[in-house]
Amino acid sequence: FGQKRQVKCVEELKKKFKEIKQNNALNQRDLEHLKNNQLKAGQLKEDIDRVRYSLTVGKQEVDLYDKQISDLQKKYEECIKKVKEAQSFEKKRDECTTTLEYLEKSKTAL
Repeated sequence: FGQKRQVKCVEELKKKFKEIKQNNALNQRDLEHLKNNQLKAGQLKEDIDRVRYSLTVGKQEVDLYDKQISDLQKKYEECIKKVKEAQSFEKKRDECTTTLEYLEKSKTAL
């Protein structure tokens, strides 16, 4: 009776050992997947950091371009004012020239 019990215990231990071995293999595989996922996560974080940096730099460039465009628009508006001013002066000069010519003709006529 004792020998049967020992054989049964040995068989159960073998069965449990086999299960533990299988679980260990599964756990090892899961551990490898975890390590690979952690590696991929690290790479993705680096990619995200690079994209964030690029976006920050890109936004700074856009802000700079916006400022340059705004400055150019102001200069353009100032130029338009100066052109209108110059046209006004030309008109006044033409009026004065016409008046002067008229006065000279009138003087000659007298």
